[in-house]
Amino acid sequence: MGYVSKATISVAAIVGAVTFSQAPEFAQQYRQRLGGALDELRVIVDDFDHDARQYNLTRESALALFSASKESFVQARGTSMRNTLDRYQKLSDQVADMNSTAPVLRPFIVISDPDEMIVRNAWSDFVPAIPVTLSEIAWGGIGALFFGGIAGFFALFGRRQVRRQPGLR
Repeated sequence: MGYVSKATISVAAIVGAVTFSQAPEFAQQYRQRLGGALDELRVIVDDFDHDARQYNLTRESALALFSASKESFVQARGTSMRNTLDRYQKLSDQVADMNSTAPVLRPFIVISDPDEMIVRNAWSDFVPAIPVTLSEIAWGGIGALFFGGIAGFFALFGRRQVRRQPGLR
């Protein structure tokens, strides 16, 4: 393996380490935004449940009233509330998963079922961190191995064989 191949592998490994080491920090920033979104949704859900109870309704029976209305606006509000309740449940489940998962594995929670709005907002405000936690160092190592391995694979098997013609040097 030549000097250029080794340098390419080294650069790829460094890029992988720096990139992947940010995964736990992004997961942490996502988690913070997730908690904030859940807190705000909880206010809406609690208000809805309180209003339903005041009229001796369950959540489902209140939603059924929205659906049964002849007014399209009221039906649309019912659909919006059902979507809000579904999102609240999804984010609640994700918070529970985040809280019960080791920090080194939290990026997988984000990757597995991200909330688009939270990812977009977390990314727009994302500030990279110097990897100092065990999770960040582990992810950096994984990134170095992954990117370095890919570069090494291409360095070994991706180059063309150059055939020399007899009599030429």
